[in-house]
Amino acid sequence: MNLSVLHCHNFHRIVGGADVTYFRTTALLERAGHRVVPFATAHPDNVPTPWSSHFVSEADFRGLGVGHPVKTAGHALRMVYSFEARRKLRRLLACFSPDIAHLHNIYHEMSPSILHELSAHGIPSVLTAHDLKLVCPNYRMYVNEHVCDDCLGGRYISAVSKKCVGGSVIASALCAIEGYIHRLLGMYDRHLAAIICPSQFVRDQLLKGGYKTRLIYVPTPVRPLESVSPPGSSDYVLYYGVLLPHKGLTTLLDAAKLVPDIPIKIAGRGAMEPELRRMIDESSLEDVSLIGFRTPQELLELLGHCRFSVTPSVWPENSPLSVLESFASGRAVIGSDIGGIPELIEDGVHGYVVPPGNAEALAERMRALWNDRLTALEMGRNAHEMVKQKHSEEVYLKSLLELYRSVIRTS
Repeated sequence: MNLSVLHCHNFHRIVGGADVTYFRTTALLERAGHRVVPFATAHPDNVPTPWSSHFVSEADFRGLGVGHPVKTAGHALRMVYSFEARRKLRRLLACFSPDIAHLHNIYHEMSPSILHELSAHGIPSVLTAHDLKLVCPNYRMYVNEHVCDDCLGGRYISAVSKKCVGGSVIASALCAIEGYIHRLLGMYDRHLAAIICPSQFVRDQLLKGGYKTRLIYVPTPVRPLESVSPPGSSDYVLYYGVLLPHKGLTTLLDAAKLVPDIPIKIAGRGAMEPELRRMIDESSLEDVSLIGFRTPQELLELLGHCRFSVTPSVWPENSPLSVLESFASGRAVIGSDIGGIPELIEDGVHGYVVPPGNAEALAERMRALWNDRLTALEMGRNAHEMVKQKHSEEVYLKSLLELYRSVIRTS
């Protein structure tokens, strides 16, 4: 039986890893003959869709709580309960009746108000937890250069005292209030049939956070290459992703100082770029290159020529695409032993795991893998086989449809 799926996500364009999974899920469902209708926020860079007239208006939450009291008050209300999103969804549901709604990131821009509308129409809903927002106001469980679980179980006042959101008391207070109200009203537990967890780590945090709804592990999908080839003679170590402090880029540059002969390419953009350029210049790291943003096709080419990649995060990542896409290209990964990363990297089999923030350990493993081309290639092949078995698009789609049909049967 083919299904009709309402697909809800803040962004109908590629901004980060969650957006990649959102679009990949749509493509897989449609390829299998199911009907998918998007519900998102309006933006000039959105992928064109005939459903865009139903989208929620764009909102900019950057600098929340800094000046503009009217704007802050309006955004605060929208974060907690967006009447516009519920109204727009009601209008969409008047011309489309889905069997199930699959939500991704709906926080702030849409808010869980749309869950009330879905429940009012008798439409069962599932949500993919791409991050830790359901238990942490700043999404990351990381603040002031430390992992933090103070808000687990709903103790959101800690976010205010630590200024967890953008270093702002006001922004942190607004997000804490948002968390308290949503928990008090049971917005997620009462209205979601299941929460999809891309890692066991995230599932464990939601359990610790007191969530009672069904928590289902479904691995993040990638598309492995048909075959794995060794890198060329002008290979390098690759980091790719957003350039922000919690990604461990300072650790990577400190490690680079210990292995100055190993070429490193850093692909991506973000607020840290000026600081990284300064650090590279001051330390004369001539073999470290900041190469800027790269398209998905360009990233594939970069992965094809690197010897291995690094994911030196210092915050508890969920199921990072940087690891999975490296594996899909047959490249080993050296990653931090934190969050969901060690679930993906079996140490000594698919690459290495190292303590987060430990430049010496990272440099040691980089040196070992750089000096042993055959081991790097063997680990890459092991990693490629692992994602074929556990993270392929076929495995993901089968798990997703089984969940959808189970939820529909019991709703």
